[in-house]
Amino acid sequence: MRDDDRPARNWRRPPDRPVSSAPRESSAELIAIQAEQRAHYDRIRVLPNRSAGLLGPFGQSLNNRERAIEDAIRREAREAAKMRGGPGRTRPVVLHIPHASQYIPYPVRRGILLSDAELERELIRLTDHLVDELLHVDGATRVIGYHSRLVVDPERFEDDALEPMARVGQGAVYTRGTDGREIRRLTPARRRQLIDRYFTPYHDHLTRMVDEVLERDGRCLVIDGHSFATKPLPSEADQQPDRPDICIGTDPFHTPPALVDALRTAFEAERFRVAVDTPFAGTMVPQRHYRSDARVRSVMLEIRRGLYCRESTGLESPDFHGAWMRIHRAVEVALDAWGEAPLG
Repeated sequence: MRDDDRPARNWRRPPDRPVSSAPRESSAELIAIQAEQRAHYDRIRVLPNRSAGLLGPFGQSLNNRERAIEDAIRREAREAAKMRGGPGRTRPVVLHIPHASQYIPYPVRRGILLSDAELERELIRLTDHLVDELLHVDGATRVIGYHSRLVVDPERFEDDALEPMARVGQGAVYTRGTDGREIRRLTPARRRQLIDRYFTPYHDHLTRMVDEVLERDGRCLVIDGHSFATKPLPSEADQQPDRPDICIGTDPFHTPPALVDALRTAFEAERFRVAVDTPFAGTMVPQRHYRSDARVRSVMLEIRRGLYCRESTGLESPDFHGAWMRIHRAVEVALDAWGEAPLG
């Protein structure tokens, strides 16, 4: 990919395609809804990030129009899920980026106890800013989360008894923020509603995308893309201050050692400091295939935010483009060296 092929970004309003930059003709309905997104963004103070224009307004319900906007985003996400490296060129790879959005539907926002300013601060800390643009894999199928992790966190186990982060109030449905403050009073019935409305459909969609790649290619690599703060958040288990540039997360069943070695070598060749399973460990695998289907491989890539964005705002820094090029080269070199996810 050439340097000038990087997707353009307008930080003053949400982009025309809030989930994906896939080239396609927009319907008249979608154009009208996108115009309303921009109008929301002009009326309210929200973070200038992908899908941020749908965060509020916080004082009134959008009722049917809010649902229409959300449904349009969901349709766009489904239609643009598969991003190709060129006509007819595909890879047996699913690029999974669950935490890059800041979109919180109004009915969910109404149940969050934080003020607007407090919510903005929490979103800055918890959003994987720009990772949906920073990570690109030629020919991969993309699965991009279209809700903030403050709606539900699809990377958690649904059962809090199995989820280590549930002990700090950050299971599948968060009840506490990064500083331990209560952000939501959750009844079992309300938790079930959020799981059924957002968590389960997300995992169903991810599983379908993996199954489609398996049917087409007989194997699938999930690349689980995230970012992390340079300074540990208070809620994080690993509080060591010396953090790498790149963290490679693994699973003993689903992550091939040869792939880890190829990624480490490629990132170090691009002058990144690399660590494995620190400060974060593990990687996403659909539950249907977890620890049972060796055809599904998975690896997590965590990128330190200070490499490419201003961590106080989530906006791209002057280093963004250089980081984007180095990361793209490293991933492509590593996949070519590993040899089991060719671009065909």
